[in-house]
This record gives sequence, structure tokens and C-alpha cells, in this order.
Amino acid sequence: MSTIVVGVDHSAGAREALRFALEEAKLRQAKLRAVHAWHFRYEGWTGMEAGLRPIVGDELHELRDAATAALDSTLQEAISDTGGVEVERRVVEGAPAAVLVEESRDADLLVVGSRGLGGFAQLLLGSVSQQVRPPRRVPRGDRPAEIRQGVAMDVRLKRAYEPSAASDGYRVLIDRIWPRGVSRQQAQLGEWARELAPSGELRRWFDHDPARFAEFRRRYSDELAGQSDKLRELRRRARAGTLTLVYGARDTEHNDAVVLAEILRRGRRSR
Repeated sequence: MSTIVVGVDHSAGAREALRFALEEAKLRQAKLRAVHAWHFRYEGWTGMEAGLRPIVGDELHELRDAATAALDSTLQEAISDTGGVEVERRVVEGAPAAVLVEESRDADLLVVGSRGLGGFAQLLLGSVSQQVRPPRRVPRGDRPAEIRQGVAMDVRLKRAYEPSAASDGYRVLIDRIWPRGVSRQQAQLGEWARELAPSGELRRWFDHDPARFAEFRRRYSDELAGQSDKLRELRRRARAGTLTLVYGARDTEHNDAVVLAEILRRGRRSR
């Protein structure tokens, strides 16, 4: 089973990163490893002559316990339902960037927030997105690790026949054909992006056959390569608020919206 690693502290950015990582784990059927790195240091320390002393014994245990509690609290706040994803908790002492790189050596994806908090909170995780760089190789598959900042894109999927809701945010119909029996008032669309629909030839070949979905994903990704401007526009909308891709297919797991959502979330072609 593949693994996705996410760096977690108690900031809003970390909670967004955690939600993003969980969605990626669902898509990839991967395990999620939540890592809380804590590293005590004295800001502005110039030497023992300043009267400062190292942290040892019970105080060190208290910091460790606080780090564990912070991780548990953030997990509870950010993801009440894991959706069947296995979640591994890791609390590690060390410089956050180094810890996250080490913890992600066997991972497919490392997700970090866009920034941490200042002050004492940075002693527990801090802002690491500018420090972390992918390991040169990851052992499994000998592939470069991916690193993604997880202030994430909120991309959701919904059938055109389900009632629209305010929580859908900006709704985009991505089918080439308007859903039968649905009025424009019921659809409540922000736009109809027909140009993102699979070609007629590909749609007829796929014919909603789950056995052909892997090849459909590959071919449809190739077709979307020519829609880079539109994809960038949708990513901007998804970063600014919720983006809901509206589709008509009965099969909610094997359709063009699933593939398009993967591409938008990953920022690259889906394979």
C-alpha cells in the first residue's frame, strides 16, 4: 500500500493540509501518515552565559506529551471521519524539515501547510514548506518524491440530479450534453465547461465500462493536456473557495469528473 505523509501542527494551514492529504489518500487508496515534529530551541540564544539551561527529565517528557496531544487534537478537529483510510500517527523529536524528509522516504506524497505559526508554536512544527526538498530518490519504485503545499484546493463532485446546496460553492457542469430532466434553475451552475468533456469518440469507446476506466483515465488525461488555461482557472477558484464538478453519470466512481478532480487536485496529469 502506498503512503502519503502530512506535516501537522495546530495551525489552520496544517488542518487544511491534513484534509487535502486525506482526500489524496482516498483517491490513491493509500495509508495516511500524520507527522508532528517538535524541536525545542531557544530563540536568540547566545550561550550558557545568558543563564539559559537545557530541557531535560520531566520537562522533556511534558513537551513530548504536549506534542502528542497537539497531534491528536488537530486530527480530531480536521478529520472526524477518515472514510476508511488507515491513519498512522507519528510524533518525532527533531528539526521539522529534516523529520518530514526522513518520514517521507518511503512515501508517494509529502504534504505541508503553506506556513506555520510564529512564537512557541514554531517550536513544535514551524514553517517548513520553504525548507523541505524532496529526497533524491525514494526506495519504492525508485521515484522522486512529490511535495505539495496543502493550502489546498477544495474540489468536490456531485451528480447533476442531486439538489444543489450553498456548500457546493462554484458549480461547473463538465458534461458535453445537458443532463436530461434538469432545468437550469435546478442546476444552479456557475458555468457549463463543455470544452472539458471527453471527446465523443472517447465517450463512446468508454461506454461507462469500469473495466476500461484505467485506459479511459489515460486517454482523457491526454485530451485535457490541451486545456491548461481552463484547468488553471478552475484551480484558482478551488483555492479561493469550494469548486464542485457537476456530472450526470450514474456510476460515481468511474467517470470523467473523477479523473478531472484528480488532475485539478494534483496539479498534473492523472495516470
